Amino acid sequence: QAELVKFKNKSYQAGATINVKWSSALTSEYTANYSEYFSKSQFQQMEYSTSFFNQRISLNYYPSKKWILGITGEHYYLNNVSSPLLN
Repeated sequence: QAELVKFKNKSYQAGATINVKWSSALTSEYTANYSEYFSKSQFQQMEYSTSFFNQRISLNYYPSKKWILGITGEHYYLNNVSSPLLN
């Protein structure tokens, strides 16, 4: 006989990008994203959560029609947590 098991999943995500054209030869871009996941299962008797944030900034210089000089920086944050399910 089958038995139903309680579980719960939640997921959220948000992000934004900003592009700026400073001149015909200089552009920049900033991107940021955040996501979160949560899972709870009575079958496994565990709770899991993951949070992730990343951001990126780019600067591009166009000295001619054939050349592009670019620099990019990135930053990441990741947090994973698992714990026993407390009743």
